[in-house]
Amino acid sequence: MNSHEASNGLIDLLSKEQNFLTADELAKKMNLSSKSIYRLILRINNSEKSKGNKDLIIAKRGKGIRLNNLFNKNITSIENPINRLAPFSRRNQVLMELLYSSPKEIKISCLYDKYYVSDSVISNDEIYMNNWLSKFGLKIKRFQRNMSVVGDEKLIRQAISFLFSLSEDHDLNDLLINDSETYKKQDSDFVYCQIKK
Repeated sequence: MNSHEASNGLIDLLSKEQNFLTADELAKKMNLSSKSIYRLILRINNSEKSKGNKDLIIAKRGKGIRLNNLFNKNITSIENPINRLAPFSRRNQVLMELLYSSPKEIKISCLYDKYYVSDSVISNDEIYMNNWLSKFGLKIKRFQRNMSVVGDEKLIRQAISFLFSLSEDHDLNDLLINDSETYKKQDSDFVYCQIKK
């Protein structure tokens, strides 16, 4: 098991538990040493801190280890690490990124590293997303370690509109945030106008 798969496994185990688990309990369930568990926690939390988030996993002496309760307060936030564990939410977010960047390819690692999922989960997501996109006459093109959505521009816009309507919380002002990696000003203005119509 590589460190990425181990991180996924640890987060998955902790997501199913409300109570604290000891490092020994986690080590037995994952067939790892206690030291490896603590190294994984450090790796995951450092990754979250590098993104400006709080620790995803907390460890308390005498109690054990669990996911941070702070993340349960805003369960629908896109940046919420707990939300990364929900397949529906993860697939929708990946689809939205692919649709917005179409026809440009995106590295699979850029799409999925933040979700801590394995290659088999990515493959399953691709099947699911292709089935969903087929309703709009679109499909995912995968070449080496890149993905893109191919199809007619009008159909891509329809898919974006439908996918946007599936998410529960819409803050139109979020579209105007000047983040050149996510949206270009021209694109955000266009989407904002379309939503207002």
